[in-house]
Order: sequence, then C-alpha cells, then structure tokens
Amino acid sequence: MMFRDLKGCGLALAAGLILVGAPGLAFADPVTAFDTPLPAPGFVNGSGNQGVAFFNTATLDDGVVIGLGVQPRFPNMTIPSYDPTSNTYFVQAGGTPTRATWNIDFALNLNGNPSIGPALITVLDQTTGKQITFDPSAILDNTTPPGGGYQNSENLGFNLDPLNNAAFAFNPFAADLYTVTFDVDGTSVVENIQAAVPEASTWAMMILGFFGIGFLAYRRKEKLAFRMA
Repeated sequence: MMFRDLKGCGLALAAGLILVGAPGLAFADPVTAFDTPLPAPGFVNGSGNQGVAFFNTATLDDGVVIGLGVQPRFPNMTIPSYDPTSNTYFVQAGGTPTRATWNIDFALNLNGNPSIGPALITVLDQTTGKQITFDPSAILDNTTPPGGGYQNSENLGFNLDPLNNAAFAFNPFAADLYTVTFDVDGTSVVENIQAAVPEASTWAMMILGFFGIGFLAYRRKEKLAFRMA
C-alpha cells in the first residue's frame, strides 16, 4: 500500500515526541506509550468510526491518562499505518469537500481523579503553516468515560475553531502533513498525521463505500416512510 511506502520519507520531526516535565502539573515523569490501544477504561467510538483506535498516551502517576489518536471516519477504510521513527500516522486523503476520511481522537480519562486543569488541542498544517486551536472539554457531544473525563473523535472538517476555521482552509483532498498537540495543564501528547493521495484502485473502493453508505441510508428512509404510510 502507498502508506507503507511513505514511511521512508524521513519525517524526523522534533514535534513528534510526547512532551513531559512541563511545570503546570504536579505529577512527575508520566509513563508514555505510542500507537497502542487506550488503557482501561478504553475509548468509546462514535457510530460512524472504524472502531479501531490507537493512541499516543501519557499516564500520570495517579492513573490519569491523556491520549491522542487517529482512525478512519468510515467503516471499511484502511487502518492508518504508523512510523515510530517520526511519530507519524499515514492516512488517506480524500472524502468529501467538507469531511476527511479520518478523524482525530482525543481522550482524558481521569480514572476517579478530579479534573487536572485546562486543556487545548492545536492542529498545525506543516504544509501551509496555518493552525487551529480548540478546547476539547467544550465539545458538546463528548463522551464521559467511567471514572470521569471526556473523549471524542473529531474531523478537521468540523467547525472546531470558529475564529480561524476559514483561514485554516482545511482541504480533505490535500496531501498535507499535520502536527496535532493535546496539552492538559502543561503535559502534552503529540502526533503527526501525513495525508496521502490514494491509488486509483483505492479511490474506486472509497467511492463504492460512500455509495453503499448513502444507499443504506436511503433504504432505511424508504422503509420508514412505508411503515408510516
């Protein structure tokens, strides 16, 4: 697959590391992990996602887990591959004019602890130099995991940063490189996401997938109308 081939592009970005030791938190030396399922209580996926999410995580000494990941937005999409050297996930560019084929996943699992401070997610498009920022705790449809906190799966096509979204000009079809940072009270988890233009055969499968989703939605609506009649 094309995504495996891109691993050799040498994206050795210093931003691709989990940053620890910032003064905002009173916790010392978080335990870090890369490209792994989120520790218990895990991650609650949205209804439209693939259901397979892998995260970069920082676990604090009281069990609080900060996680940042990426996964396909639609079923039957290719699972992103991961290059540990550059901390980069490779995803398919494309989708619709307003929605990418992939979502950014974030999670703050408090595991029974009180809230630990302000949070901010920053998405920097390394290709264009533009960025957006948003408070993940303020997303209205967040899921609350057992033990408290919040989780969600967001698309860059959503209006995440109303003040800067238009200038950010996210293009789902562009083969851009993004650096995503999830900072919670001074401890940050970072991942890089490289979008790649799919091969022709992959485009055909994607189009069929979108058609199938639309057809199923149409059939459900048709059946509902028949029953109501």
